[in-house]
Amino acid sequence: MRRNGIVEHIYVEPNLHEPLGKRIVIALNHALSKACLEDYDYLLRVDADVMLPKRFIEENLKVKADCVGTAGYAVLLKMNCFIKVFNGQFPEVAVEDTYIALKLLSLGYSVKPWVLPPILKRKSGTCHSWRYHFIRGVEMYKLGYEPLHVVDVLYHDLRRDLRSVFS
Repeated sequence: MRRNGIVEHIYVEPNLHEPLGKRIVIALNHALSKACLEDYDYLLRVDADVMLPKRFIEENLKVKADCVGTAGYAVLLKMNCFIKVFNGQFPEVAVEDTYIALKLLSLGYSVKPWVLPPILKRKSGTCHSWRYHFIRGVEMYKLGYEPLHVVDVLYHDLRRDLRSVFS
């Protein structure tokens, strides 16, 4: 945060028993609580392992949607929509980007995919812990995926991760 030309350092003690996604959201919400959100037109949330291509923001603003980026590594939100629907705070769930898009769609807001997508820096095929897959399955179930679909997705993810370990 920058106030009067001074950069403010914000540190939020993490609860390591919470999933990573939820810890990130708690830290983001802490930072957002210190800003006057009404002073901004848009909010861009980007994962740390993402690069934004040149003209990323300009190209995606042309979509004229309330939310650009349906899930994944980044989401561009109209601030007035973010304040109205979420009270200026990210929902404290492990997959808040997917939740945001689905919530906005359910309320009739415009949600569009990226015109110019972000670039994931993480190498594909990197392994995740069993806990990541478990939490992902729980969150998918909460979002309405039926149990067999969740198990099938987890099976394929685990198989891919194990294949990369042993190859």
